[in-house]
Amino acid sequence: MRFTGSVEWLATVHEIAPLVEWITAIPFEEWPQQTRLEDGAIRPAMVQDQSWHGFGEMAAPYLIHTLGQPLHAILTVVMPGHSIPPHIDEQGPSWLCRVHIPLTTNDESQFIVGGEHHHMEVGNAYIVNTEVMHSVENNGGTPRIHLMFDVVSP
Repeated sequence: MRFTGSVEWLATVHEIAPLVEWITAIPFEEWPQQTRLEDGAIRPAMVQDQSWHGFGEMAAPYLIHTLGQPLHAILTVVMPGHSIPPHIDEQGPSWLCRVHIPLTTNDESQFIVGGEHHHMEVGNAYIVNTEVMHSVENNGGTPRIHLMFDVVSP
């Protein structure tokens, strides 16, 4: 059933440490980047290439199958002091929800969905509705990295 809420806790993610250790060992300079900012700073980035540093293989055990068919994994990083502006994702008819699994975060990192501010904790998975206005603000001093994947009906 299609998720129509904003953000909901889904489950505790056990054994997350190997994935966190893997991603934090990769320098941010090696992440596929959008155009850097004028001062040369790294801006928010997204990785969808499943072959990048073995990403698909590393992420596979964390894809949750109980909601439906998980689609390919995505990594996203929002660097300290940066944000992702408000937007709405268009989803196909078989889309049910997006799952976020925080890998690194800080107390000043907020996911804003439908005007509601949410802080997602490492070690948990959350269901997110990206068909409503959503954005990210990282006002903390450390990067915010999430593993994400969409779930579709089988």
